[in-house]
Amino acid sequence: EVLGALFLRLKHAVIEDGATLIEITPHETGLGKYAKHHLHPQPGQTAAVAAALVGDTAGDVAGVSGDAIAAVRQALAGDGPVTVIVGRASIAEGANAVADAAIALAALPNVAFLSALHRSNVHGALDMGMSPGLLPGRSTLATGSAKSSWPVLPASKGKDTREMLEAAVAGTIDTLVLVGADPIADFPDTDLAIKALETAIVVSIDIFENASNAYADIILPAAAPHEAEGSFTNLEGRVTKINQKVTPPGTARADWMIAADLALAVGGNLGFESVGAIWKDIASVSPAHAIVSSESLDANMRDGVVIEGSLDLPAASGQTPTAPDAYSLTLAVTRRMYDAGTILAHAPSSADLAAGTTLLLNPADFDAIGVDAGTEVNITSASGAISAPVEASSDVPRGVAALPANQGDVAVGTLIDAADMVTHVRVERRGA
Repeated sequence: EVLGALFLRLKHAVIEDGATLIEITPHETGLGKYAKHHLHPQPGQTAAVAAALVGDTAGDVAGVSGDAIAAVRQALAGDGPVTVIVGRASIAEGANAVADAAIALAALPNVAFLSALHRSNVHGALDMGMSPGLLPGRSTLATGSAKSSWPVLPASKGKDTREMLEAAVAGTIDTLVLVGADPIADFPDTDLAIKALETAIVVSIDIFENASNAYADIILPAAAPHEAEGSFTNLEGRVTKINQKVTPPGTARADWMIAADLALAVGGNLGFESVGAIWKDIASVSPAHAIVSSESLDANMRDGVVIEGSLDLPAASGQTPTAPDAYSLTLAVTRRMYDAGTILAHAPSSADLAAGTTLLLNPADFDAIGVDAGTEVNITSASGAISAPVEASSDVPRGVAALPANQGDVAVGTLIDAADMVTHVRVERRGA
């Protein structure tokens, strides 16, 4: 839904190369017409279906028929290679719902994983260790002493986004630095993001105004990608060089320059005076990036340099979702290629492409509400309430309420509590 090049490659693989596509998502996606098998578990229960595929569980699992599970298990039974494309199909689910499913599917023979992550250069950030428990070069903190040349390793794995926002609300973190980040739009729990930004001192490093840096105490203008040197890592692990094309306007500067000056201001020293010095440091702490340098990227401007490596699998979380009551639906919130993201909203060619927020329900659930298509309904969770027009869709399983994220007209994230594995909602006609 958000990675156009990958969509086209998968479509080509099915139509031209005879690949078998298996869809395990909360509801049918744009690739659904090309999939041979469709498994649509209830939100939060993907791991249960994945475990059934690699085990010998009989009968229905998480709303998926036993016959459908058996058919997919048979398709996976051969010795041929299997690629699992891992993405968070619904941000209304806890991240463990997908991670636990991936861990279960790792038991398949000849399996490889391709991460389909939202937003540009997320893979580059992860390769630099920007996630709790990671070090640069796809090394974990648990094994980092053997793989990293850092003189001192972190004492603990650090906090994820939710934990940082919760700490800001609690006052144990007093300053939040937003580096090209808009948590109000991008973090699933909108209310938590707003409370954190209202409580903490906020420093925003960005190229445009957005909903989050409206709360900023200090804004430092950053150079856009074409205004600075750098690199981009795609979902294949392919690193491509970015060359500066124009001079940044006004006082805007490259992110690394801002970071270096901030470090000096608080008594530190990153030791960087050029992009070349940064590449040398990356190579020294990340064995996987030893083959990458400014020179090697210059020599491979078209195809880039592929970084290879893998991570040790963690243990499954064991987290299970709560069951809805008899009157509730389970929420699925999905991304779209065009939304109200900062850069998309500021580009004239894409500013008006967000389609707006419409609630999709299975026809059986739709009829139970007793409204006409396009009617505004109230959608209420334990965290908040919104209203949106409702439509019937046979692509959505019974018991699921599907909404798009970040379309700009409705704050869908007010329905979500990031601490919950799943979100249950009630849908009622307005005025009921």
